[in-house]
Amino acid sequence: MILFRGWNRAAPWLGAAAGFFAGVVLSRTIPMAAKPGQLPGIAATIGFDPHAYFWRLVVLVACPIAGGFLATWIAGSKDSDSQPSGAAASAPLSMTAATLLAGGAVALWVVATLSYRPAANLFEDGHSLLPASEYLRGELPYRDVVPGHGLVSDGLLQAAGLKAFGDDYRGFQRTEMLAAALFWPSLCVLAFVATGSAAAAFGSLLLTFLFYSQPGLLRVIPSFWILALALAASRRENGRLWAACGALVPIALLVGVEFAAYSAGAALVAGWVSRGLRLQNLGRFAAGAAISAAVIAFLLATQGLVVRFIQTTFFYLPTLMPAYAIPLVRPALPWSQGLASLQAFVTDPTMFLYGFVTLAVLVLGAVLPRGGQIGDRARAALPILAWIVLAMVSVVERRHVRYPMFLVPLGLVLLALWLKGERRWVSPHGVIAAVALAAVVVLWKPWDLARSMAFAIANPEPVPLAAFDDPPRARGARLSAPDAALVRATSTLIREAKLSPEDTWLDFANAPGLHYVFARDCPIRYYEVPFYESEPAQAEVVAALERNPKVRAVLVRSGLPSDPIDHVPNAVRTPKVAKFLELNFQPFLKQDGVEFWIRRPSS
Repeated sequence: MILFRGWNRAAPWLGAAAGFFAGVVLSRTIPMAAKPGQLPGIAATIGFDPHAYFWRLVVLVACPIAGGFLATWIAGSKDSDSQPSGAAASAPLSMTAATLLAGGAVALWVVATLSYRPAANLFEDGHSLLPASEYLRGELPYRDVVPGHGLVSDGLLQAAGLKAFGDDYRGFQRTEMLAAALFWPSLCVLAFVATGSAAAAFGSLLLTFLFYSQPGLLRVIPSFWILALALAASRRENGRLWAACGALVPIALLVGVEFAAYSAGAALVAGWVSRGLRLQNLGRFAAGAAISAAVIAFLLATQGLVVRFIQTTFFYLPTLMPAYAIPLVRPALPWSQGLASLQAFVTDPTMFLYGFVTLAVLVLGAVLPRGGQIGDRARAALPILAWIVLAMVSVVERRHVRYPMFLVPLGLVLLALWLKGERRWVSPHGVIAAVALAAVVVLWKPWDLARSMAFAIANPEPVPLAAFDDPPRARGARLSAPDAALVRATSTLIREAKLSPEDTWLDFANAPGLHYVFARDCPIRYYEVPFYESEPAQAEVVAALERNPKVRAVLVRSGLPSDPIDHVPNAVRTPKVAKFLELNFQPFLKQDGVEFWIRRPSS
């Protein structure tokens, strides 16, 4: 009988491990090379297929989970460590613990803010500044501007902030800082809900700070709240929490499309392992999402934007993966160059993430088959692990390692608490958990972080940065040398070409923030060149230029690192647009690495 119970417990883990190795074998059969001309952008230039990376990820995740379910079914296991421990998030948060935890989160944000003084970036900032500028001119999202990340984060919030705090770079930076201020408190709430301990929550925040010591990222914040609601609802059998969780998903879609997808998937995992009637929980989650989506649809319908929103969000944005995907880069194998190579391998963030995601997939495959018959420690860990695994899509697409790493520290703490269970920290399980966490702290080199933060606070401007009073919207910006040269060259263009305030230019060099700084209309819907790589989009851009005589110039070379993106020439990405520009515009201004063309008189 003891052997039978041992087999029942081991079967899901063995099945998940077997599924993982099967997934490795199957994934190797997916060809990585793309045929010439098959895909646009860098994919065609260097000959790889980004979709193959995505399907390899799908296989590597699906096989261990399927193996765990299959092994559980074969073993007929009804046994589990399911009896709810009640230790996770069951105790109320005392006023003292709440004060200390909130104060710690605020302290982390303050330190991050003091040490993080980024220069203005006409490429990155332009993703939100250009749409905001267009909205302030009366133009509409999706119809006149394509928000690449999400409606709120790509211009809507910034437009409101510019109205409230002033229509210049100072107003923009205040808006960004206030929005980012929600990052650490939101992560703090999620960590406490997940761990049920103020100390464990603050410990996970400190671990996160070792990896990410910046004020915050707006697009991921709704994900934290969706996860917090899902974790609380999965334990308490509270229908209102499930409805609130579902209602937040469509709102998150307006803030950050990819993070909304990751959090929705993680919430479904929370529903699968939740207490009570899972179908009923799913129904409440879906009802909340439907009500929220209906309200958003009504608001969009008042502007005639529902169809454009659906087309852009669900059909257009997913097609951009080939335009932006870049191959994954792996460091040298640990045995290739001795001890130094081993140290570089284990401390590399990408390799650490790969190892943790592998562990997460095995845990998901082994424990998910038990459904709601698991303990609260597992119930808290599985949705977090699922979110991390789903966020690997961002790594596959564009090496955004930091995205899944936002929750890896919390995942580590949850796994350590799960391993420890109700035992004391001096027990064997507790010692193993504590040593594992201590090893991660050492690998992430906290002394280097302390040194760099101290230097940043003591030396707020380590490199010379330029400031401008004219044009007025540039006030408050601290520009690097290439950005400053671009602003000066644009001022020269306006003066020498005698551009009127209504005249504008086409940005063919990926500097979208320039339209905001000089208060010029963007003549097309797209804020950077890779957005219009497809044949229909190129035709749309050419048609917009043909019918708009106010487009007097073209920015052909910006001098910024973003020109060209991923070292793929913009003329290679969009040959039809490049041909039209060659026929209708001619060189006019070359200054400090910046090049403008002017429209030919005959054109």
